[in-house]
Amino acid sequence: MVPIYPTHKIPIHPGQRWEKDERQLNVYDTDERYVYCRTQVGRHTRIMLRRMNASNGYHLIKDTPSYYVDVPSEEDPRNVYHIWTGDEFSPAHCNCEDFRWATREPGKAYYCKHLKLVLFKKGMS
Repeated sequence: MVPIYPTHKIPIHPGQRWEKDERQLNVYDTDERYVYCRTQVGRHTRIMLRRMNASNGYHLIKDTPSYYVDVPSEEDPRNVYHIWTGDEFSPAHCNCEDFRWATREPGKAYYCKHLKLVLFKKGMS
């Protein structure tokens, strides 16, 4: 779920880069109240969601369409796979055993059934 505070026109999600007073903040997580960011020097910071707007000096620099998607396991409902949709620096990946241990062909991307479900909207079989 991407949190949107009532005063926000822009949904805030991991992967975005914001700026305030020459300081760049990379969003790595969000919840109902806070945005968790990392600065350029690696310092972690937590900002209230309602403060992330232009009137408080925060400006969105870069928006990336990549994010984590939680896919429930078909074998065990308590198990959830975290799928990264991928971006220019980190390719799409999954934390399932099939993705971790499958044999790959050089120069060809490997997609497990969870990645196919999220990226290509193909159902699990």
